[in-house]
Order: sequence, then C-alpha cells, then structure tokens
Amino acid sequence: MLLGSGALLGVVGNVFHPVLDPGLSTQAFLDAVHAAPWWRALHLLITLSVVLLTAGLVLLARRLVSPPGGDAARVTAVLALIGGTLFVAVIGAVDGAAMSALADVSAGAPGQDVIVAAAAGLRAMDNGLLSLVVALFMGGTFVALGAALRAGTSFGAWLRWSSLVIGGAGIGTGTLMFLGVAAEFTNYTFRVVALGVTVVALALAIQVLRLGPSSRH
Repeated sequence: MLLGSGALLGVVGNVFHPVLDPGLSTQAFLDAVHAAPWWRALHLLITLSVVLLTAGLVLLARRLVSPPGGDAARVTAVLALIGGTLFVAVIGAVDGAAMSALADVSAGAPGQDVIVAAAAGLRAMDNGLLSLVVALFMGGTFVALGAALRAGTSFGAWLRWSSLVIGGAGIGTGTLMFLGVAAEFTNYTFRVVALGVTVVALALAIQVLRLGPSSRH
C-alpha cells in the first residue's frame, strides 16, 4: 500500500503547508519560513510522501506493462522516477533544509545583503526545480498513467480520464511556472494539481486493494 500511504501523507502536507504569496520580497519570504516552526518537519513528511508515491507508481506501472498498458506504463515508471527524484531534492534538501537554514541565519542578522542575495538565488532555483517537478511528476507521469489505463483494464475509465486531466493540468501549470508567467494563477493551480494528484493516487490505491493481493503496490 505504498501508493495509498503516500497519497494520505500528501493530503496532510497539502493541508498544512503555508500558502505564501509569490510576490513576497525575499526578506519577507525568509521571515515567513522562520515563523513556521514546523517547516522542516512538514517538508520531511512531504518528502516521505513523495518517496512512497514514487515507489507505488513504479510498482503500479510494472503491473500495467502487459497489454493493454505497454509502453505507456514504462514511460510512467521512468517519469515517476525522474520526477520523484527531483521532487525529493527540491522539497527536502532545497525548500525544507537549505531555505530553513537561511531563514534562521537571516533572523539572527536581518537585512544583510549577502544573506538576502543567497536566499534570492536559492528561491529562484527552488522555483525552477519545482516547475519541472510539476510538469514531469504531477503532469507527465499521470498523463502516461492515464494512457496506460486503457479501456479494458480493471481500473475503470473514470480513473483513466482523471489521470489524464490532472496530468494535463500539471504539464500546463509546470510550463507556466517555468516561463515565469501568471505567478498568482499558477500559485493557485499548483495547489489544485498537487491535491488532485494525491486524490487520484488514493483512488488508484483503493482500486488496487479491491483487485486483490497481487495488485497491492
């Protein structure tokens, strides 16, 4: 039940992660991070969620490799591994640990240009990596998964179309984030896509349970 466990942890992460205005100045952003005492713990929880989701998606894709899933299932596994690896790096190491450390340093010496400059660079890298995560992991992986869940499989057409829709939204949102346009819009759609991905993953996990022990990944 890796997929289901990862989805449930992902829902918790989505609910409790602070919603920060993308227009915040770097110093204001650092202050907001420092003011969240659970920041590191929450990002560790989300990291665990991503690891479980990635493992669950790969195992599910392996089950779907036989017809009619075929190559789409293989692409699902590849994108899940690439996107999941990037996700762990950005949410755990960059956003969770490095940004928190800079926020703590900034709190002890507010207004220092070198700290603010370092945080601005880290924030830009964070946003760039996150846009790739959204496009690849939340987008491409679920589009490929939807293609693998072809008519005739035991997962049902509604799960196929849900995967395709949320994956398409992920690709669109990630692309806009990478291009740096419509920041306020993508800040909203990112959270919708993230929640949608966890809901679809949870629904897939429930269906796997219904299909029996051989499908429990």
